[in-house]
Amino acid sequence: QFQKHALAMVRVWQRAQLEVGLSAQHRDHLAVGAGATLWHGFLLKWVSWLRENIPDIAVSAIAAAENDLTQRLVEGTLDLGVMYRPSRPPGLAIEHLFDEEFVQVTSQPGNGRRGGEEYVFVNWGPEFQLDHAAAYPDLASTGLNLDIGTAGLDFLLANPSTGYFPLRHVKTHLARGRLRLNTRARKF
Repeated sequence: QFQKHALAMVRVWQRAQLEVGLSAQHRDHLAVGAGATLWHGFLLKWVSWLRENIPDIAVSAIAAAENDLTQRLVEGTLDLGVMYRPSRPPGLAIEHLFDEEFVQVTSQPGNGRRGGEEYVFVNWGPEFQLDHAAAYPDLASTGLNLDIGTAGLDFLLANPSTGYFPLRHVKTHLARGRLRLNTRARKF
């Protein structure tokens, strides 16, 4: 029972050490957390902008699961969390940034219809899992499950297969013809 509290105290202590160590060089410190998918192609660009425009603020970037990010926000060791579907603990302000559209794309030659062997389930989090299971109960147990987010795109590009990815991650590949959009598949 004490373990979760001990972990929170260690994180608070580590953050205090970091901020005190940075105080001679930076006027403030911003700890930002998000899932790995949101860092790729979105938050890293924002951090670059932040470092360029406000260089006297130190930035710590954390990739973690949404429940861990929420816990860190509550305990005060994280200043900003970016999540797909955040929980609403008291005392936290939540703002909508943008909608992320997940589309089914294929690297298969021909019609690219989804089927058992060539379909890859890419895990985009618990909410996506529930939505996907409701839309495609026949794909509840596929031959390949990747819990690696955007890194799964490398697999799709190297192997004829079909899966769901955020549209912002596949736009370039769609434009170049390396992937095709399954327009009949549900979007999440």
